[in-house]
Amino acid sequence: MNVAVMERRTSERLLLACWLAILARIFLITGLITTPVAIINYSIWELLYVVQLGILAVVLAVYIGLAFVLRCPNCSERFLLESMGPKHPAARKTAYLDYWGTIVWSVIRHQEFTCMHCGVLYSPR
Repeated sequence: MNVAVMERRTSERLLLACWLAILARIFLITGLITTPVAIINYSIWELLYVVQLGILAVVLAVYIGLAFVLRCPNCSERFLLESMGPKHPAARKTAYLDYWGTIVWSVIRHQEFTCMHCGVLYSPR
């Protein structure tokens, strides 16, 4: 399989975006846990809830910004935003994850990914 190489700056942004996507899920889960606790006993959990909500907002804002900026060098599609249209036959998809989740997981684990739109395998420079 032919492997295309990404620019170093783009690959660093991609790695950052993937870690932010994972952190956003973690803060979302902790937010779902702290919300009922903050409602029950507001005086104790108020600061934790506000800090957690602020961190989640910042992480999501930075991730969304990176997701809109990062594009596949081959097809110029945004590979961190999954569209409803058909995917390329060579696009990877793992069990229990969609194409977007597979890209994030591949970047974190293997430092490479396959574009869901054009099927090209990329690795960092």
